[in-house]
Amino acid sequence: RGRTTSVTINQVGGFDTHSNSFDQDSRWNSMFLFLHDFVTGLANQPGMIAGSLLAETTIIYFSEFGRTPQLNGDSGKDHHPWTSILTVGKGVKPGVYGLTDGDQEGVKTSMTTGLPDDNGQILDVTNMVAGLVVLAGANAAEYLPNGGKPFTAMVA
Repeated sequence: RGRTTSVTINQVGGFDTHSNSFDQDSRWNSMFLFLHDFVTGLANQPGMIAGSLLAETTIIYFSEFGRTPQLNGDSGKDHHPWTSILTVGKGVKPGVYGLTDGDQEGVKTSMTTGLPDDNGQILDVTNMVAGLVVLAGANAAEYLPNGGKPFTAMVA
């Protein structure tokens, strides 16, 4: 419908492993250096309708799962239902949203403010995907009829 053009960039990594987490620092540094250079490059490139390509672009960077806070028997980390999503650029409201407790379990969060809220709900992937559909300018219920309530705190 002309709402978006999507580009997938696969930053070849190995930053996400099940073993030897002691070597993760250099892998994470490589990944964040890649992201820094990518965002900086967009910010420094003139846009077609805005001052920069970054002002015309929304970047969404995440994995479909997180990693446990505990090491497994191979000194690595296994899958965990809570993860992080980094969003930058057009239509994104800056901030840190959601929270985990001392055991790294998700806590109830307001869908509209992103702050911890006893009347909120624990965020899951359906809330985040529905929120990303809203961020793209579409009606989440139209595209994801069973997608749950959209997390919209990140939408500017």
